[in-house]
Order: sequence, then C-alpha cells, then structure tokens
Amino acid sequence: MTGVQTCALPIFVFATSRPDMDRANRVPLLSPSTTDFGHLVERWFHLYDDKDVRAALARHFARDYRSGFLEDRILDVAGVLEALAPKQLANDPDQSALEEVIAAYEDIVNAADLSKGRRASLRGLTNAMRRPSFRQRIVELVESIHDSIGDLIFSPSRFARRLVDVRNPIAHGDPLPIDSVEAYWLSSAGHFVIVALLLDRVGTSHKEIRSALDRVPAYAQAVRECENFKWGGPRAGGEA
Repeated sequence: MTGVQTCALPIFVFATSRPDMDRANRVPLLSPSTTDFGHLVERWFHLYDDKDVRAALARHFARDYRSGFLEDRILDVAGVLEALAPKQLANDPDQSALEEVIAAYEDIVNAADLSKGRRASLRGLTNAMRRPSFRQRIVELVESIHDSIGDLIFSPSRFARRLVDVRNPIAHGDPLPIDSVEAYWLSSAGHFVIVALLLDRVGTSHKEIRSALDRVPAYAQAVRECENFKWGGPRAGGEA
C-alpha cells in the first residue's frame, strides 16, 4: 500500500501534498461513505501501473506544490500533464486529411531513387506526422475535465498554449518568458488540473470534483487570481 500512502492519499484526501504545513487546506476531497473506495483504489492502481505516470506523480506530490522555483514548478506541471495526456487524440478533426497527406508522402518516397536505408528512414517520419503536438494533447486533456474546473480555466486552448509557450523556453535554459505572478498562478492552476484529472480517472463525477475543490481555500484563491489572465477564470474573454 506504499503507493497509496505516499502518492494517492494526498490526492484523495487532501488538496495539498503537505497537509501538515497548511491546515487551512486540509479539506477532504472524497468521503469513503459516499465513494466506492474499493473501486477507487482498483482504478488508482491501474493508473499508477504506468511507470511514466508513477514517476511524474511521485515527483509532483512529494513537495508542496506552491514551493520551489517557478521554472521548476512549470516544468513539473507540464511533465505530469504530458504523462497523463493521451498519446493520440480521441477526436482529431484533421485525421482524414492527414492520412491523405501521409499517403501522398509515402508515394513520393517509394517512387524516389533512394537507398534502402534512406527510404526506410523517411518512411519512419510518418509516425511523427501522426503524433499530435503537446499543446493538442493538453487541450484534449483539460477539455475532458472542463466541467469540473471551468471556473478556474475558462479556455483549455489558451491555457495549453500558454503553458507550452512558457515551458519550451525554460526547458532550453532560457529565462522565464512571462511575468512571475502569472507563472505562479499558471503552475497553481496546473496543479489543480492534475488533482481533478486524477479524481476523474478513479471514477469521480464532475459534480463531486467541483464540490470537493470548492471546499478548498487555495482553489478558491486560484480561481479569483486566474481571472486576471486570458486563459483563466469564468469571466475571461472569448476563445482565440
């Protein structure tokens, strides 16, 4: 049961990973009396069986999500979301047209006067063509739980674009490309996206997730603060 004690318990019982350091946010997220706890644990271990997910979650929940350098917080949130995101999109509007492009590309490669090795190398690029971008994967991920966190993140598309635009430069050692205040709340919003995703993955309804998060003072504060940014809050502007 070590996995549940060190990684799952902060998610299922508390909204913060260090409840001993923040008594105001020691709010139960789920109640065993209203939740099929056996089913919840079964689904958790199925999720936790993925080594990439396990490593990302263990790193994220090993510390207070509000501590540390902003760059590290952004990279951490992006890493967890990447581990949780689907490898392929469930609903890709470009899928049909993309397959036509790939078929035409393969015809060109097959017709070209190339060595066997070079032809095989070029054919291998079709896998990359079919792979959705990190931003597309994050959009689909956040949209899947948007009914639970719509008051925190108005626009999944803008949130994903902002996260990727901030993550990419600092991953290459460049300075933080946005104001530190926005970076703080971007990473905080990402933390609550992770919490909502995990509750969703173990079978919690959107209504239960919203009710649970609404009882957490830190979440309420994040909702208020994120309204100041184009991607956040229930009253932000339209999609871009």
